[in-house]
This record gives sequence, C-alpha cells and structure tokens, in this order.
Amino acid sequence: MELINSSNGPREREIISIVATLDLDEDRMLELMGGVDRPTHHIIHCREDIKRLLGLSGDT
Repeated sequence: MELINSSNGPREREIISIVATLDLDEDRMLELMGGVDRPTHHIIHCREDIKRLLGLSGDT
C-alpha cells in the first residue's frame, strides 16, 4: 500500500496492482475478483502469459 500511495497517478497504481497479482494463486485471484466467468481472454490467462514471458512459471 505504501508503494501505491507513493505512485504518480492511476496508470502507475494499475501497474503496481497488476505486478502484485503475480504471486496470487488462481483460486485467491478469482476470490478477490468475485464470481466472474473465464472467457477466452480472462485476466487469469493474461497473467499466465505474462508469467511465461518473464520465466516465472514452470511452463516452457
């Protein structure tokens, strides 16, 4: 929260929030987001793609 409070606007807060979700498991992420469906381009899928690009997932 300290980092978010020291940010310079909504774009920076959004980026910080997105990075903070990288350590959340899918169940916790969906719990925080409420009862959402998983369409083709859901936030979970986007996060998985980013983690793969950054080498943060076990997938190759």
